[in-house]
Amino acid sequence: MADIGITEIAAVTQSRVSEVIQTQLIEKSKLLGTVSSKWKPMPGESVIKIPRTGDFTVDNKVENVAVTAQILTYATDDLLLNLYKAIQFRVEDRAAIQATPDVIEDMIKRSIAGIQLQVDTDIAACIAAVSTAAPDHKIAYANATDLKKADILEARALLHEANVPFNECFIGVSPRSETSLLAIDDFVHADKYGSAEGLRNGELGRLYGAPVIMSTVFADLETLVWHPDHVAFGFQLQAKFEKQRDVELLADLYSVSQLYGCKTLDGGKRGVLLGTAV
Repeated sequence: MADIGITEIAAVTQSRVSEVIQTQLIEKSKLLGTVSSKWKPMPGESVIKIPRTGDFTVDNKVENVAVTAQILTYATDDLLLNLYKAIQFRVEDRAAIQATPDVIEDMIKRSIAGIQLQVDTDIAACIAAVSTAAPDHKIAYANATDLKKADILEARALLHEANVPFNECFIGVSPRSETSLLAIDDFVHADKYGSAEGLRNGELGRLYGAPVIMSTVFADLETLVWHPDHVAFGFQLQAKFEKQRDVELLADLYSVSQLYGCKTLDGGKRGVLLGTAV
């Protein structure tokens, strides 16, 4: 008599758990949806070369005089696929059987939260890598202590000068910065508006049309403003769930891992860092 047990469906079960983890990571991440994640690495790649160049200028055509042909020189921003992150935990059979609630399910949830937070932390670091070339996109708060209306207006002006549409940008703040935001007259809190598609995860509200994202990965004394094209992000290995039996310990070893890359593009011209110590 042939029976189908846990052993026979283990591979399928792990694939299903991996799919659930990937879905939850995307849903729970506050920053993945705010950067360019269109980059899909191919097998064998360790780096994605993202082309960049300058712009053409418009010439005046003079009668009987040929227009000068212009040249654009291309360079690349290298998106290194070098962020290989993992969480492992081992649970003995007795603990798994006798614990209440289900410790395996709880630990998997915690591993998802840990990996998601790491992704947002890495993205936030790239967002903060703004241009310091003239004009410097790293500027101190006007009153030297906390965020004010004048700071957002200065960031908006810097981005417009770089031909970055502010209404397509995001503003990132820490939980402690909410008080400063509420004091700005033009800030519209999320509970004042809504949409059928729902609010972004972590969205506090909007300021001059830009969504404000609150996250613990942002420093308390900093405010970040960025366009999605400011940072490139790519997964080479989506969150992968694995389980292995440890017979000597009478336990199961669980692992969640993923491989990805994150890169600030075009010298950081599409982002602005405001703060007290910049």
